[in-house]
Amino acid sequence: MTSLKNSINKIVGLVFLSLPNIITRYIIRSFTFPFIVGTFFFTSIMLIFYLKEVIKSAIEKGIPVSIILELLAYSTSWTLSLTIPMAGLMAIVMAINNLNSDSEIIAMRAGGVSFFRIFKPILIIGVFISAFLLYFNHQVIPNSLKKMLNTKRVIALHDPVAVLDEGRFTRLDKAKGMIRYIYVEKIDKVDKENNPGKLHNLQIRTTEIMRGVFTTTELIVAREAKRIQKKNADGQWQKALRLYKGYIFTRDPNTNDFQRISFNNGTLDLNLFKTSKRKRNITVSNSQAMSTEDINNALKSQIHKTSKRAKDRVSELKHEKYKRIAVSFSFILFMFLGFPLGIVNKRSGKGVGFGISIIFIFIYYFLYFSAASIARAQTGLPEWLWAWLANFVAGSFAAYFYYKRIKSF
Repeated sequence: MTSLKNSINKIVGLVFLSLPNIITRYIIRSFTFPFIVGTFFFTSIMLIFYLKEVIKSAIEKGIPVSIILELLAYSTSWTLSLTIPMAGLMAIVMAINNLNSDSEIIAMRAGGVSFFRIFKPILIIGVFISAFLLYFNHQVIPNSLKKMLNTKRVIALHDPVAVLDEGRFTRLDKAKGMIRYIYVEKIDKVDKENNPGKLHNLQIRTTEIMRGVFTTTELIVAREAKRIQKKNADGQWQKALRLYKGYIFTRDPNTNDFQRISFNNGTLDLNLFKTSKRKRNITVSNSQAMSTEDINNALKSQIHKTSKRAKDRVSELKHEKYKRIAVSFSFILFMFLGFPLGIVNKRSGKGVGFGISIIFIFIYYFLYFSAASIARAQTGLPEWLWAWLANFVAGSFAAYFYYKRIKSF
């Protein structure tokens, strides 16, 4: 860790060697290492929750490692927009705390250096990083989320059974005018030979359009099933489920009655529908995965509709549009908050700034994630207000602590 810190300090020192003041170079160097470490730490923490499910899918469902790594890469970009402001807040608290503990803040003040002059280099960094986040949130993240959704879709197309969850109905496959859903009570892990685990207590429901509505036309129940590949009539390999110990219930379209067929003493091979090839440019309705241009086009198409669903969609799109700008500027607000929190009059108060910072991070992101739901419920207020709600709270906290700490120092 010490050698890594020294290496980063040397690089930062070379980059900022041309800066006009030694104080500026020193403050930026004090901030940079905690910021890099904090970004790595917070990003790793957030990814752990995602890794848990991804690794479980990789081991138990046999998903290829390359696809797992692809999903992780796309999810990392989304987490960075959240963890960079967190890391910035903790880094400035740590940097100013260290300067204050070594009486360097006092020495600067005695030499006629104002608090704003000390804060100015960090503020400049905050402006540049906020500008980067503005671009990142508008260009990189929507594209990454779109690719992440596409990758999940590829898994479903490659092997629909690989994305099944225990205890819930999932769409198995789809053909013209027909959709099949599957329910699995339990899924075994991959065995030692890396063969897919068995499925237990299945229900497979086939729905087709009858009299203008989707109706269940076939129901298959089975005690067990396993994934297989077999050659079809054309000599090509076909994905299928081999079912054991079950029944088939089919609906008679004329009488609307069900007929039961038993395969308790045999097996039933259920062929999976042939799926399309991988597509890179899929159309998504998730507002977070839409580019700003797509959001503007969607707003134009929905703005004149009066249904409740259309109004909710407009509210969602507007909130996403304003939220991308708001979260980009959160880095500057975190800098304004972190600077006074890092200044303490006593050594024993060093932990207070960190404690308040952690509490504030929870408050900020609670408001950030819940604002969309509040915006939909409170239709009388504009969407931009709810998108900026967390920033208004951050600004209020920053102004309060800046006034109290600077005045009492």
